[in-house]
Amino acid sequence: MILISLLGVHDSSIFPILFEFKDKIKKHIIIHDDSKYEKTIIKKVINSEEEFKNFYSLNYQTFSIQIDEDSYDSIISCYKKIEIYSNNDFKNIYFNATDGLVSSSIILSDKLLDNGASVIAYDIFDNGFNLVTKNSMEKRKITQNIDIRTHLMLKGYKIVFTGAKIEAVKRKNHILKICENIDLLHEFANKIQNQSIEKINGFDGLKSLISQIDKLDDKPFIQGGIFEEYIYWLIEDNFDFDQVMFNVKVEFEENVFNEFDVLMIKDNHLHVIECKLKKFVEGENFVYKLDSVVDYLDDDGKGMILVIGGENDKITTKGNLKRAFSLGTKARARSADILIHHAKTFNKNEFLDNIQKHFFS
Repeated sequence: MILISLLGVHDSSIFPILFEFKDKIKKHIIIHDDSKYEKTIIKKVINSEEEFKNFYSLNYQTFSIQIDEDSYDSIISCYKKIEIYSNNDFKNIYFNATDGLVSSSIILSDKLLDNGASVIAYDIFDNGFNLVTKNSMEKRKITQNIDIRTHLMLKGYKIVFTGAKIEAVKRKNHILKICENIDLLHEFANKIQNQSIEKINGFDGLKSLISQIDKLDDKPFIQGGIFEEYIYWLIEDNFDFDQVMFNVKVEFEENVFNEFDVLMIKDNHLHVIECKLKKFVEGENFVYKLDSVVDYLDDDGKGMILVIGGENDKITTKGNLKRAFSLGTKARARSADILIHHAKTFNKNEFLDNIQKHFFS
């Protein structure tokens, strides 16, 4: 198989097809425009693909062709290079031009189809593709979905660390038992902020459960990690995401990192949930931060901000009204496909219902 990918607006239209056919590909030809932006992007794409090939022990060849999208002669020159790279083996050429610029897509598709090649039209929303020949069209579903690590790898990112699932499995029953009373956990987490555990009276049952998983001296875990793992298990046990990870630190570029509480991937789309067990958060900053990184993670990814422990409105010591999520902040979140789930007390059924509606509809 000779796969040709026309680099366009969404790299998410290239990678699922690359992953689907990775074991059949002998050559991969990537076509990109001569704009400054695409010349920068192609370097990242090729570097990421080399890492991908090494990771999966693939040995196909990768070529890149630069074109001037506004020049017919440049596009024809590109076609002639395709003839050379493919040795005119048109029957084995599959041209993925899903998000490519229109003129390149039309001209190259016309010439390739005339010579017996196939064209792939991928639907990033449906996670399927049409396989088009000169005289036919067949609709197919993607059969091999990308995992989280590979998704990030192909985008040029690297997972620095992630929560250990083996350890999470060992303490799962304790986490679920602790979170039967999240209000109590929240109260205890607030108290240990400024007091040593030895000086805190009560909470004997909770202390015992946390001690049994050897985390009684781990303040960050008590204040955030327990709740994150609980949310992880609710998602893992109740939904059919292709993969779920928790406590993930990602390096976007050298020395530029972001941490994510929960990442879920489904049908080649990566989604994120940020969890906070707090009385009050600066909602605007929270939404702004998540909005800015969701697009890095996926072209069609969604987000959720989960805040449990306080009311939306707060009266300061000076008598002023402070609002966690204003109407404007909520509107921005909606426009960015970010759902805000904010409540004083956690309602498991309501949360699960929001997951279903937001990420599966």
